[in-house]
Amino acid sequence: MARGVPVIATWRGALPEIVEPGVTGYLVDSVAEGAARAREAITHIDRRACFERACARFSWEVTGRAYLDLIWQALRESATEQSSGDGS
Repeated sequence: MARGVPVIATWRGALPEIVEPGVTGYLVDSVAEGAARAREAITHIDRRACFERACARFSWEVTGRAYLDLIWQALRESATEQSSGDGS
């Protein structure tokens, strides 16, 4: 996707979050459906949309910021728990 190539993926794992069906690729249930969708993707998917979505949602900068936000949130929650004086 980051190279402007439509993605053909299954519905498993995080892939449904990554692929926007009909815009950046297709989510399929079988190999036969994947083959049919691959042919369709070549002519119907805008390669620029693939690249733009990958950059906007999954670039190193965006992903790194999301991880840093999670780490800071965990640190804040840990500090709050420690200051609540649970006695342990």
